[in-house]
Amino acid sequence: MTVSTTLSRFENETIHKLRSKDNPATKELTWEGKTYQRNVNNQTGEVNFEREYKPGVKEAISVTDSGQIKQKLTWNNVLGNPQESVKVFDANGKFLTELSGDKPATVETNPNEKVTIKPNDPQGPVQRSDLNEVKNLISNTNLSSKERLSKINTLDEIEVNGKRYVKETVVTENVKTKNTKEKVTFFTLQNENGKSERISFEEVNSGYKDEKGKPIKTIEMVQVQSEGTVAEDTKRFDRFGNEIPDQDHAGNYPTFAENPKYYLERAKEIFQEKNIQPLLDSSGNLEKYNGNASLVSLANEGFMNISSLTQTQRDQSYLGQRDKNGKPVLYSLPGSKSGDVLDESACQSHGPATVLASLGFKMTPEQINQYGKLNVMITRMVAEAGQMLPHKPRPSEMSIQEISDLVLKPLGFEVPPGNEGALIAWGKDRPEAPDKDQYFNDSAGYEKAKTDYKQKLREFKLKFQEEHLNAWITKQLEKGNIVVSGADFTEGGHVATFVGKDKDGWYSNDSYGDANTKYASHDGKMNHYKFQDYALGYGYVIKKAGNPMTDTERKTYLKDYTSFPGLNKSQSNLTSSIRSLENIVKNASDEKKRQESEQKLNELRKNLETTEEEIQRIQKTWGMKWNPKNGGSIFF
Repeated sequence: MTVSTTLSRFENETIHKLRSKDNPATKELTWEGKTYQRNVNNQTGEVNFEREYKPGVKEAISVTDSGQIKQKLTWNNVLGNPQESVKVFDANGKFLTELSGDKPATVETNPNEKVTIKPNDPQGPVQRSDLNEVKNLISNTNLSSKERLSKINTLDEIEVNGKRYVKETVVTENVKTKNTKEKVTFFTLQNENGKSERISFEEVNSGYKDEKGKPIKTIEMVQVQSEGTVAEDTKRFDRFGNEIPDQDHAGNYPTFAENPKYYLERAKEIFQEKNIQPLLDSSGNLEKYNGNASLVSLANEGFMNISSLTQTQRDQSYLGQRDKNGKPVLYSLPGSKSGDVLDESACQSHGPATVLASLGFKMTPEQINQYGKLNVMITRMVAEAGQMLPHKPRPSEMSIQEISDLVLKPLGFEVPPGNEGALIAWGKDRPEAPDKDQYFNDSAGYEKAKTDYKQKLREFKLKFQEEHLNAWITKQLEKGNIVVSGADFTEGGHVATFVGKDKDGWYSNDSYGDANTKYASHDGKMNHYKFQDYALGYGYVIKKAGNPMTDTERKTYLKDYTSFPGLNKSQSNLTSSIRSLENIVKNASDEKKRQESEQKLNELRKNLETTEEEIQRIQKTWGMKWNPKNGGSIFF
């Protein structure tokens, strides 16, 4: 039997075959071009495959619980003393680690860290336990957190819903300090969802203190499930086995309509955590607001939409990319003076991503494989679209109209036109930014003018907010819409989503954390922001607007959309030039000049015909028309 794979681990079916002591197909095994003979330990029943590595050296290979190949070389040294070397290889033949070596092989993730995985090598009977028994152990307060963790780390494997999870140790080395830390994990190639998963247990602060004021430690369980080829979905559980709400989701999550119980239980837990007071109906359940099941009535004349999950933008990257400073990169912009699109500057795309998920948008399997997470996908789509526009804006610099046209429309959604979809703090009283050219050789004066402008702009926004925007957002929230809003949550501005309100302020799901703590807290779920604390610049909503485009259609559409303004401008210029040449031809007294002009005129007419045909094709295909006042395209 020949085994060959491009994957790092063998599938469960292959592991089973290679461990069978009486499978005729594996009496002889070929792996990585080498042929081995099966050998069975009559006492233990363990199976390995042997060959002569070189004269005097015997090689034995076996498959580990986690689907890798363990190689054992044995020989005698010059004194006749037995020697051995044990190494582990990925299933595809790539060297992974030397179990008895000083420095295991490493896989780079963060440029400042190197990570390797050491397979388990039981030295005696295999110690195994069921996950429920482990949960009972981590909730046992008669033992210290260190004692509980130590007991868990003695296990070789645990069983979860009928699936075996085998022990592996993840070793992380700091490149600069050379300090290492180890974390015991339990890995399976195939969990109950058919995906690879890793479970670990960590000692964390419980949030409580003892009588001496010292933080009390507890144990959290962390489950990390693969999603597609590039992402992982992380779930954290407290010591009682309850899932901690709103973490870093990958893949597609069920909507409120698909799993209302999950969202209701999640809301109750967060309400208790944040001291939010919900109203209850006569049955003791959360009271619906306006008869909408996803809207919950709150004290203080409030209500909240509980149908969205808070996604964090922190530490998000594409395929683990990081810049030279170790910061996560979502989209590389090598020629940009402002640098790459980092996690810290992706709020403009994370807001729409949160809303799309709540509206039922589902990534295709191909999209999950490519991006892993919806917020990563939307950020990259926004960045990609921005680079196709003449002014090449970054995601944080793109307008609501551009995001709607270039990103949401291809996915089958839109920001509805007019005040139905968006309201921006604008008007004749809005102050204008100072012109730097007017402060030539007066940098101090320019800085003062900028400071005055910022203050006046904030005052204008607060007034507009009080007179117009608050009422507009409230109306949208009452309809069950989630509102994406930009405000001075940070000095440079930030975008979050509003999911509810009471008479004092908004409830927000914020991808960067809690603005009330100046983002020292990364907890962005259901934060309460008082009306006057932040000046809002705009609000918009997203609605379903058709079927999503295929990837080929999307690329064609983006090319057509971004070329449309230039085509219209070219049409106008060609028309003007044709009129001028027609006059020249009509009034020319010089025959040679008349003929040259007529030849040029025919060329321009042909170019105009081609341009108009292309404009008509785009209009017919995508339903666009050019609006010079808006400086861009809009839809019928």
